[in-house]
Amino acid sequence: MITVHPVATAWLARVEQLAVVLPDPERAELLADLSDHLDRALHPNPSTDAVAAVLDRLGDPADIVAAATVGSRERPAPATPPPPATLEPPPGRVDDTLTGWEITVLVGLVVSGLFAPLFVLSVPLWVLSVVLLFTRTRWVGVERLVGLAVPVGFAVILSLGLFATFPSGAMICEGSAEVGEVPVETCYDDAGNVVDPDAASGVEPWGIAAIAVPPIASTAGLAWMVRRLSRRIRRPA
Repeated sequence: MITVHPVATAWLARVEQLAVVLPDPERAELLADLSDHLDRALHPNPSTDAVAAVLDRLGDPADIVAAATVGSRERPAPATPPPPATLEPPPGRVDDTLTGWEITVLVGLVVSGLFAPLFVLSVPLWVLSVVLLFTRTRWVGVERLVGLAVPVGFAVILSLGLFATFPSGAMICEGSAEVGEVPVETCYDDAGNVVDPDAASGVEPWGIAAIAVPPIASTAGLAWMVRRLSRRIRRPA
């Protein structure tokens, strides 16, 4: 305040004391308005009577604070700002299904194994599946290693299926004659014993197991990958 007078200073101090019921911004604004009014209304070095006259026109500090309090209550509360937008997706809208990348990997691993002898098809498909497995999917750690081994079981079934039909020992067939119109062929094993070629070419027991185990293992690994991935998928709300 430019004009300093003990009476005016005491009057403002009384207003400030009573205005503690107001919020800080409104109390500061009220005191600033009153100080500015006194500066404009009083000349430099005013008399006590002049100060008293101005203060009488302003009114009692208690009435001023009471009026300011009523005005503060009637003033509408500021609108609550909306909460900031979050980067979290709404529940049940993201990661609730397999993506195209995961489906491509699953199909690619199986097909590349089944068609392993067709290198032109199987090798590029296997490479694509592995790249996606390590870069574009939600599988991690050991799950990716299992994915690398999945095609092997489906590929081994082809080669083992061929060898499983071979007889357990070498067989030599020689000579052919005809009795009537029926051809006759004599076959011998390593020991020189005559063997039946039809019986000798049957599927060996170990061959049946060898054919069954690899695809079962690969199927189990594939199912395990799907189950692990399903635990990370957010179910729809």
